[in-house]
Amino acid sequence: LTAGQILFAGTSKEIRGDIDLTYDYSTNTLSGHDFTLTGNLTAANVKSNGLTSTRITFAGTAGLLTDNANLTFTTATKTLTVDNLDASIGNVQTNDLHANVGNIIGNLVVVKNLV
Repeated sequence: LTAGQILFAGTSKEIRGDIDLTYDYSTNTLSGHDFTLTGNLTAANVKSNGLTSTRITFAGTAGLLTDNANLTFTTATKTLTVDNLDASIGNVQTNDLHANVGNIIGNLVVVKNLV
């Protein structure tokens, strides 16, 4: 056993530790690999090293959180950028819609202002 390892009962009820499952008291950090939860995860903040700033996060293959350079939101300017949008929209209401539109196939109906 080494400092910070979390202890658990092994298959023969022996006390064991795993070098890949540790807890750091000074930073209040649980570390490990490939955690599986069967219930709900509730957290104040979630950070993923696989995501990029300004990109909108969505569930990809097998529910893995992912992002894409073609779908971004810039908070400072409140700008949503979408490349290659194919949308079927029923009833959309907005105060202001700012658009730089290339080709529209079908209909685009704006309830308020198109700038």
